[in-house]
Amino acid sequence: MQRKASIELSPKERAKLDKLLEEKTLCAFKYRRALVVSLITQGYTDMECGKVASMSHSGVKKIRVRYRSVGFEGTINGKPKGHRPRALKPETEARLFSLSSERKINGKKLWTLKSLRAHVLEAEGIFLTLESIRRIIKRQAEEQMAA
Repeated sequence: MQRKASIELSPKERAKLDKLLEEKTLCAFKYRRALVVSLITQGYTDMECGKVASMSHSGVKKIRVRYRSVGFEGTINGKPKGHRPRALKPETEARLFSLSSERKINGKKLWTLKSLRAHVLEAEGIFLTLESIRRIIKRQAEEQMAA
């Protein structure tokens, strides 16, 4: 016999859960998590929740366990998805862009991506890929055109 999972919600959390389930703009993964939490509070087993929510019983179990460890908000929203911070400060990026449009010190040719990379490495001590330099220059050019 399967044991029934249990989650106890406060009245505030219950109201928030009901409101989430009524929203039409909620993304699919948040809706599914909210639905599973709602079904568990109603006394459904993991297998029954899985059938209603179209997911495996082990997925339901993960949601139940996550609720116990991180609470209501953490369960519904999931882990925050971070981003990698920019390698250079905006001022340095602007300086790099201005350098890219100037002639080199010796006056013979324009800056190449490799020479710009070497300059950043020497001046800032940060190693950037050629693709990163290209993206910075492109982003700065777009910002300059928009302004």
